[in-house]
Amino acid sequence: MTSQLNNVTVVMNFVCTEEKRLNFVLKNIVDWASVLEDCHFNINFNDSINLAPIQNIFEKNIPKLNFSNMQEKDFALTTYNISTDIKTPYVLFLCEDCIFNMTKDDLSNILQEVADKDVDFVNLTKLEKYNRSNYRKQGKYVEGKYGHFYKGRNSPSSRLSIQAMFKTELWLNYFKNFLENRDRPWPHSLKFKYTNLPNCIEGYYDFSLGPQKNPLFTELNCYIPKKIIFDHWDETKQKYTYIKNEI
Repeated sequence: MTSQLNNVTVVMNFVCTEEKRLNFVLKNIVDWASVLEDCHFNINFNDSINLAPIQNIFEKNIPKLNFSNMQEKDFALTTYNISTDIKTPYVLFLCEDCIFNMTKDDLSNILQEVADKDVDFVNLTKLEKYNRSNYRKQGKYVEGKYGHFYKGRNSPSSRLSIQAMFKTELWLNYFKNFLENRDRPWPHSLKFKYTNLPNCIEGYYDFSLGPQKNPLFTELNCYIPKKIIFDHWDETKQKYTYIKNEI
């Protein structure tokens, strides 16, 4: 039942400098272990503050762990670098504040359905919204037992979110294309323009470069789970830790 979890590498690249957030993250990683212990983990902690407790909690609870401490504040480049040696067919990107709402068996069922249908991209954001009937109609969803299937060109969202599961080749291309083009003129305006932050990657793939129009994504086999997989604990946001003298 858990074999498909072995085919997933969890990727994380984060900072955690606030004490309140640290206390939450340490507990959360322990909670993850019961669901994700069969997955591989490629983790980069992007700071020196709280490095020891973060590294210790991962090493104690995650058996298949590659842990690094690259501290350059360039989210896209660092995340790409820790992903190039991934051997599993799928990558699951997680934020450290994701709280799982499902069991290992629940996740295994979803992963089996994804593997059986050769899915390229699993949307994991705003699941309640995109499971509504109007979005199911817009996306021309085909119902599965545990989720819905759709083509990238019919995506109900113009954004290819980073909070998702990707085929590994697609994940690497997602970052490589961004890194090769982020210093060139952009085809649309961005609300959040700091190119070293994950928000900027998602913004880059909006609208004219979103899944509905970009030839990289229009033919993707996409999937959205029926069940909300996780919630976010977001009392203390830390994205500005990545910004170097820009604000």
